[in-house]
Amino acid sequence: QIVGGAIVADGKVIFGTASGKVYALNATTGSSTNGWVFPADNSEIGKIWSAPVVLNGTLFIGSFDHNLYALDMATGQKKWSFATGGSIVASPVTDNDTVYIGSFDRNLYAVDAATGQEKWKFTGAKNWFWAQPLIDNGKIYAANLDGKLYVLDAKNGNKMAELDLGAAISASPVIVGGTVVAANEMGVVYSINMTTNEKKQLLDLKETVD
Repeated sequence: QIVGGAIVADGKVIFGTASGKVYALNATTGSSTNGWVFPADNSEIGKIWSAPVVLNGTLFIGSFDHNLYALDMATGQKKWSFATGGSIVASPVTDNDTVYIGSFDRNLYAVDAATGQEKWKFTGAKNWFWAQPLIDNGKIYAANLDGKLYVLDAKNGNKMAELDLGAAISASPVIVGGTVVAANEMGVVYSINMTTNEKKQLLDLKETVD
């Protein structure tokens, strides 16, 4: 099964599978020529639902075996792995020399993209980080299944705001017209002012359908 999204980079189409493997295929032909296959360290439990992200010739992807992997784009060889305390479903996000990833251990991590060393860890959430975090202008917007959207300082992980959206958030926030937009699992959509971090309800999809 292919759960996470695929990306195209350096002439390859790359995706993870529930078998615990990452595939890189020729983007033009779909063949394995000049491609590679990478198995997670523990492929028996290492389902890969995360979508890959590429930065400066390195591919980053998370796994159910608790690891964030950094792979060489040309060869698929592992450069490093970073262990968290829980499964990783969310896709990582990169900014400059840092990779940010949320885990089922209820923590969000900033990891050095070159070395795999932890820079900081945010520990204030009460449930899983399922969605890919959003980063913009030095702020991280991290949605959590505890119903909170956490606004963090990207430099040190300090919490700048904690916004209660009323129900679990499993979808990634996005930026629309200079405003962060996030939706909870009850179908309520909010906007967040990127300067003041104040929230405003935009739409209740359940009421619209009813």
